[in-house]
Amino acid sequence: MLSIVFLYFIGKPFYNLAREHATGKWIWAFLGIISFYAGAILFGIIAAIIIAVIAPNNYEEILNGPAFSLAIIPFGLVSCYLFYKWLKKRWENKTENVHTDILDEDFLNDV
Repeated sequence: MLSIVFLYFIGKPFYNLAREHATGKWIWAFLGIISFYAGAILFGIIAAIIIAVIAPNNYEEILNGPAFSLAIIPFGLVSCYLFYKWLKKRWENKTENVHTDILDEDFLNDV
C-alpha cells in the first residue's frame, strides 16, 4: 500500500507538468514512474557488478539485504528529478514559428 502512495507522489508532478503544457497527461505520469524504476534498475545493475567484483564470496548476501534496496531509492529519485527538469526545460523553450509578414497572422494566432 505504501508503494502505491509513493508512486502517486512520483507521477503527480509529471501529470501537472503535462497538463500545464497541454500534452498527454497520463502517458507522462507513467513515464515519470518508469524513469524512477529505470534509474533504480540501472544503478542496481552497476552496483551489483561492482559488488560482485569487490566481494565475490558474499555478494548475494549484500544484494539481497534491505540496505541495498533502500540504497537504490535515491538513485531512482534522482533519475526521476532529472527527467522532470529535462521535460520542463524542453516544453518551456518551445517557440512557435509565427512570421509577422504573413497576411493571415490573426487567423493563425487564433487557432
